[in-house]
Amino acid sequence: MKTIAFGPIHADLPALRACFAQAEKEGFDRIVHVGGVAGDGPDPEGCVRFLYDRNIRGVRGPVDEAAAQAADGAGRGMTLYARRLLADLPFELRKRTGGRILAVYHGSPVDAGQPLMETTPEPRLLEAGQASGADILVVGGGDAFWHRQAGGRHFVGPGPLPGRPGSGMAGYAVIESDAQVHVAFRQVPYRP
Repeated sequence: MKTIAFGPIHADLPALRACFAQAEKEGFDRIVHVGGVAGDGPDPEGCVRFLYDRNIRGVRGPVDEAAAQAADGAGRGMTLYARRLLADLPFELRKRTGGRILAVYHGSPVDAGQPLMETTPEPRLLEAGQASGADILVVGGGDAFWHRQAGGRHFVGPGPLPGRPGSGMAGYAVIESDAQVHVAFRQVPYRP
């Protein structure tokens, strides 16, 4: 089973399109995202609609929550329809993949605002893994691609979908789970 995992999208529609096009070329069984769809990029509405139109499932991050509620100016310029789509995103997404359970979170199984990262101490990873009960946890924490194992579980940070501002690179994680779990990362050039 091959899962493509998009990190926080940050309202960057060109990066989202480039990653999706590359994922289509590569092939996949499913695509998931870790939220952060609205973000501070140029096209939150376009990103919400792009994901919805392609049935790409994911979770809600704090910025998506704020945009859905039009709090603190977030979601400004977004239609009510797009804000409702953001509001409908769950806290957690669980999928069966190759006999395992894959769970997607924006931050952690306990709190969307407290992300797991590559540098997270192992006891905290173990605690998060136990809280989730999943075999593979995909989380939106950190600005880098990362994969760690703890307590027999895999923790994957697909990095932010658009790379650092001005880099012209976007990326995502590829998780293959059959007899074993293999994680790889892809980078894709795009025009911001």
